[in-house]
Amino acid sequence: MSWDSHSNNDIKKDFVTYLPYDEIATIFSLCSFRDCIRFTRVSVSWRTFLLCWPGLWENITDRHCNYVDLLTTVPSTIQGRHVHKVDVQNKNMNEQQAVIEFLQKMNCNALDSWRESDVVLYT
Repeated sequence: MSWDSHSNNDIKKDFVTYLPYDEIATIFSLCSFRDCIRFTRVSVSWRTFLLCWPGLWENITDRHCNYVDLLTTVPSTIQGRHVHKVDVQNKNMNEQQAVIEFLQKMNCNALDSWRESDVVLYT
C-alpha cells in the first residue's frame, strides 16, 4: 500500500487510538511528568488518555519543570485521588505554592510523600 492510498482518516489517527491501554500506559510511564503534560497538547486522544491515566498523577516529581507554568495548563476537573508522591525539593516558594494550590484544587487525599528538603526559599 502506498502512502498516497491512505485515506485522510487513516493519517489523522495515532497510536493512542490503536494500541491497548496497558501498552500506551507503558510508553507514557517512560516519560517525565513535564513531557506527559506537554503531550496533552498533541491531540484530543493523547489529552484524554493522559489526563485520565492514574500513572501521570502518581508522582509529581519532575525537578526540571516549572510547576507554576505547567500546572496552569491542567484542567480543574482532574481529581487528586491518584497523587501519592510530590517532590518540591529545590523549588522556589512560588512553585511550592502552585503545587499546594493545585493539590487542594484536585482534592488530593491520598498523598503518601511530600519532599521539600533543600528548598530554595529565595531566588
